[in-house]
Amino acid sequence: MTKVSQTGILLKVYHMIHFEVLYMDKSLLQSLFLFRGLDRERVKMWLEDERIFERSFERGETVSPSAQYLPCLGLIVKGTVRIEKKADHKSVPLRQMQKGGVFGAASLFGGDAYVTVITARAQSSVVFLPQDYVKDLLLSEPLAAMNYILFLSEKVRYLNEKIDFFTAGGTKDKVYEYLLRQADENGTVRLRLSLKELSEQLNMGRASLYRAVDDLIENGKILKTENGFQIINIE
Repeated sequence: MTKVSQTGILLKVYHMIHFEVLYMDKSLLQSLFLFRGLDRERVKMWLEDERIFERSFERGETVSPSAQYLPCLGLIVKGTVRIEKKADHKSVPLRQMQKGGVFGAASLFGGDAYVTVITARAQSSVVFLPQDYVKDLLLSEPLAAMNYILFLSEKVRYLNEKIDFFTAGGTKDKVYEYLLRQADENGTVRLRLSLKELSEQLNMGRASLYRAVDDLIENGKILKTENGFQIINIE
């Protein structure tokens, strides 16, 4: 049995067990990057496809479309999730996503396992678009296929920036560069990770992170705020 047919069977079983209809407000789904530029009636048709389904998750629950491997794109319609990478018997937090965030692209085609672990940080709901649905969409709608290519290209650029970031400078420079990347136009950085989680993400010890932060504050580069940091004289 092929991997695609196995996926189809898993999806049918899932819908037999979870026979709820997708009742969510579809306005967020309509704005998904895949449908950008498509005719409204075509989008409406694709959103009526019964292969799309929604699941809810409690805080601390693993966010997954099924108990077994089922490649899907996930669109967060409510709540916040944490994405982390498991490697060498340790967990590295990558980022948090909120309403409107999309995940699952790396596992959608050609994989046989999820590449990250996703955990609900609050009560959350996710709409899942299974592999066979996305494949049919991309084959039927050239514009959707181009949207997907652009989405993946942005992911590649993001990963290249990550590589540049992790291979450049010392600890203090790395922390400052991270904060600059997270800052808004006013230099405000709202941390969604604890300093412990941030040290894991930056692949450095907590003591090294604390020393780097203290040095940056002492040198007038940043200020500590209630929700994160403020970059001084950001350009």
